[in-house]
Amino acid sequence: MTAANAPAILRDLHEQWRGAAAESDGGVLRACSMTLIAVAGIGDAAATRVLGAVVQQHPNRTVLVRLQKEGGIRARATIVCWMPHGSRRHVCSEQIEIACTAADFGEVLPLLRGLVAPDLPVSLWTPDAAPAASEWLRPAAEMAGKILTDSTPLPQRDAAAALRRLRRPGRLADLAWTRITRWRERIAQDAEPQDLQGDAEISYAGEGAPMPALYLAAWLETHGIQPVRLRCEDPAAPGGGMGRIRRVRIGGLTIHRIAPSVVVTRRRGVCWTSVFPQLDDAALLGEELGIPGADPAFETALEKLLERMP
Repeated sequence: MTAANAPAILRDLHEQWRGAAAESDGGVLRACSMTLIAVAGIGDAAATRVLGAVVQQHPNRTVLVRLQKEGGIRARATIVCWMPHGSRRHVCSEQIEIACTAADFGEVLPLLRGLVAPDLPVSLWTPDAAPAASEWLRPAAEMAGKILTDSTPLPQRDAAAALRRLRRPGRLADLAWTRITRWRERIAQDAEPQDLQGDAEISYAGEGAPMPALYLAAWLETHGIQPVRLRCEDPAAPGGGMGRIRRVRIGGLTIHRIAPSVVVTRRRGVCWTSVFPQLDDAALLGEELGIPGADPAFETALEKLLERMP
């Protein structure tokens, strides 16, 4: 463990960089395009896996804050290295892990400010939108040029409350929205003008309309499609990788997901098959981190979504 102050952590990292350079035959490339602050629960192993995958796509200084129920503030720092295919040089980035309670988070804020990589963007990722909207996290959100969360697991009322509190013009990204990118691309490519002048229906599996389906409905409404109905096709939750949206009908166009990676599109008796790539949380997060600035389509759909939610 490193002393929980920024100068000590940075000194520790400096010594690790010196050691890595001395041990590597091909040299070490120090890579950093941003500071990515992540806030996760103490037992959230998935967050560590996601961050480990994202750093290879978007090299960054990762600061992972793990919330625990009790205990003081503890920190440790390490460098994470990988060797790209065909290269003899290691690429390395920095990862700092801080353990604290939510009550101690205010004391961690100066530490976070001292660990931000100079002159580079700052992003904040919280896997769960509910704690992300907590008042104690607000100062960290104000530090970030981009706030990334995921409202997918939340009931509608909780998701709406969290998104309203997190919302910053041009700065909020929701992985529930990112999950419908392939649906939006398929609709934009296959829909004809007459399809966009009628009504639409989105069917889903599992109890309660999922956030991605609500986002898709809001997006269709922003394109003038009225009404957009949501229907539960199967009360049983889908298997892994399937996604809860099963079928979208817009006018005479129907897009049906029949397998995790397979969708069938039908129009006037003609059908064709397309591939939906299966994207895990790391791929979704990486996709959002790759979008610079505001996403106007998301901003418009979010406004429409919040209008119709309690």
